[in-house]
Amino acid sequence: MKTSFLLISHSKEITDGIKKMIEQMQTSDDVSIYSLGGTTEDEIGSDPTKIVDAVNEASKEDTSWFLLISVVQFSTLKWQKIC
Repeated sequence: MKTSFLLISHSKEITDGIKKMIEQMQTSDDVSIYSLGGTTEDEIGSDPTKIVDAVNEASKEDTSWFLLISVVQFSTLKWQKIC
């Protein structure tokens, strides 16, 4: 079974940095990591289309998903297992 991490934040730099860190520690090829921070113009914000596309892509495989959502306003990180 494959594991997919969907990294979501209003900041592309945050999700890109977390993705890079996970890739450096990763010991399995059965992991997909999606950096979904920022807008399509690389501005602060979210792009729902980018998130839906990543969910659809990850759904094509037998996978369990984890969301990492960085809520900058509250300075907290939340992990949620979806499947």
